[in-house]
Amino acid sequence: SVSVIGTGDFGRALAVRLIQGGYTVHMGSQDPGGRREFLEAVSPALTGVSIVRIQEAIQLSNVIFLAVNSQHHESLKQHSEQLVDKILIDVSNPDKPSKITSAAEKLQALLPSSHVCKAFNTTSAYALTDGSSIGNKVVNISANDLEVRSTVKRLAMDMGLQAVEMGGLQSARDLERRQQTLLSASNCKITRGNSSIRLHALFSKYTLNFRRVTLTYIGNGFKVGSQWPLNVFNVVLACMAINQLALCYLPGCLAAFIQIAKGTKYKAFPRWLDLWLKMRKQLGLYGLLFAIMHACVSL
Repeated sequence: SVSVIGTGDFGRALAVRLIQGGYTVHMGSQDPGGRREFLEAVSPALTGVSIVRIQEAIQLSNVIFLAVNSQHHESLKQHSEQLVDKILIDVSNPDKPSKITSAAEKLQALLPSSHVCKAFNTTSAYALTDGSSIGNKVVNISANDLEVRSTVKRLAMDMGLQAVEMGGLQSARDLERRQQTLLSASNCKITRGNSSIRLHALFSKYTLNFRRVTLTYIGNGFKVGSQWPLNVFNVVLACMAINQLALCYLPGCLAAFIQIAKGTKYKAFPRWLDLWLKMRKQLGLYGLLFAIMHACVSL
């Protein structure tokens, strides 16, 4: 028997996975009657699931998922007596993560008689509900109690997920901060956006000073100021979008050729290529940003 406090996207995804894993699920809500029809409409797999008030959901299970925003953790103080010795799995990611203390540590300080565990915050609701997807299904588990970590690990495995124990609750700081970090590989200058800034400056200088100004504007007597937003800046955006997209896909192609040349996929890539492969997501996001800006200026 497991309780899930919260009936949002993530709470529903957790409940479905738990049911598929063979668990009896109780969903806690402030308005159980009003949420039942909605839950059954958006998630048919939850038809007939137990939807009760939060206090009752706490009483029915020893393992409780907190699928609510961390800013609502204070409201659990009123249930502190019912939460004694119970495992609280915090799945939230604060809007502004702190390097000093995590939301999970604050929750543990708020409810010292409970066993707080940070887990599932690195897994998306989409990954939980998409049965065909194998990505982003690694559950990182942080808790001070070894037995608590083992319990949550077994729970995650029963849900069809991979589980990794990260150690004590202090490690939750990195888990929370990781979800808010766009450029995580800080040991490489390119990941801090320097490549995009330099590339943008290069295209801007070429387009403004030579290609447009020297060959077009001056030659035809046009005013540079009136043509800048559409004819110059937009060319830079288009060039940036194309090049960022190329930088996103090129390392995968190089990696494929290296594997073919070596005849194996079990040898490590060169350091520079390994860092480049880890940057693909960020480079792709930069490319998308410039493409959107290009489309807006063109319109």
